[in-house]
Amino acid sequence: MEVDPAVAAAARARLPAPVEVVTADGVHGCGAGAPYDRIIATVGLREIPYGWVEQAQPCAVIVAPWGTHFSHLDAVARLVVAGDGRSACGRFTRPVEFMKLRGRRLEWAGHSAYVPEEGTGAAEPSTTSLTEAQLVTGPFGVTSFAIGLRVPDCRHVVAEKRNGMRPVWFYGLGPGDRSWAVVVFRDGEAAADVYQSGARRLWDEVEAAYRWWEGEGQPGYERFGLTVECGGGQSVWLDEQARVCGGSEARTG
Repeated sequence: MEVDPAVAAAARARLPAPVEVVTADGVHGCGAGAPYDRIIATVGLREIPYGWVEQAQPCAVIVAPWGTHFSHLDAVARLVVAGDGRSACGRFTRPVEFMKLRGRRLEWAGHSAYVPEEGTGAAEPSTTSLTEAQLVTGPFGVTSFAIGLRVPDCRHVVAEKRNGMRPVWFYGLGPGDRSWAVVVFRDGEAAADVYQSGARRLWDEVEAAYRWWEGEGQPGYERFGLTVECGGGQSVWLDEQARVCGGSEARTG
């Protein structure tokens, strides 16, 4: 399935029979060919469409890149549809980064919609002992994935390092939320400066999420799993389904 007619036409011209190319939005699945034994997505998702579960056979496998709005990072979820066909569950396997599903991409107002022209002057100041090396771990580090599970409706941006200084910004994404925070790491300094503004204290949430991940033994992707329930609710869990740590049905634990 391909939503772009030109790309779909090119694929149709190159793929041999009996491969069928459907020009449509994959978020709705393809009911005409259901039920399926395998559903494979090559586009980043922030929510697994429940229609895919409904269009799958019991015990079918769904493989899709999944992540949160915290970053562009995805992880491959391998889900098995339950015997009654009403839910799907499975673990993550490895990090990836795909183009995000068209029509479900994040609409972000931009930095200037959050931070005033005068900068951090009116924000609440504090410091943190969390280091740059702990927080900034590269494009496929599990740290951002884990924090994103615990800090919903938040986007973070790692700025370029200049003159030994690196700011990391956080922006609230909830309806009408203009909360923001920044932590400023400086080479050679034990503590980093933090500035926060708005209804949420985003840095406090981020630091608490990091400490949670650290306290759990810094779990890798393979210890996390995803469940998609009847009706479309989804939850991310650690080690076992009872230990929900993120998703639309999230609860702390």
